[in-house]
Amino acid sequence: VRAIFALIEAVVEQHKRLLLDLADRGTILLDPGVRARLQEVKRYLRFEEKIRLVYQTAALAFGQPITTPIAGHRWDAFLKGLETRHLITHPKTFHECHIGEEAIGLVDSGHEWFRDLQNNFVKIARHHRERHPW
Repeated sequence: VRAIFALIEAVVEQHKRLLLDLADRGTILLDPGVRARLQEVKRYLRFEEKIRLVYQTAALAFGQPITTPIAGHRWDAFLKGLETRHLITHPKTFHECHIGEEAIGLVDSGHEWFRDLQNNFVKIARHHRERHPW
């Protein structure tokens, strides 16, 4: 569980850095307020807010919508999986260290949702790169 979310956090951070790098090179335009939030995202935003910010910014910057919704039952499964990660990372009692099958299923569903989101990001970034080489 912890490894899955560590990987997701790393991918989101990589996508954030790509957006900032492309903005630094003038390849994409970012609103100054959004840019400032992306640069400070690690200190001030919760992980779920960071995901929303990074992928909504990507959709605007690349000029194509992200078709994987950051809402609905799959997003909810992701958030519940994240809660499971928080419980085992910062347990208050011994019993919180136990992960049942339902919790593992939610983690798996959340991971599948994120893979779709990541693939969608790669797709719109590739289309943007084909139109505006970088």
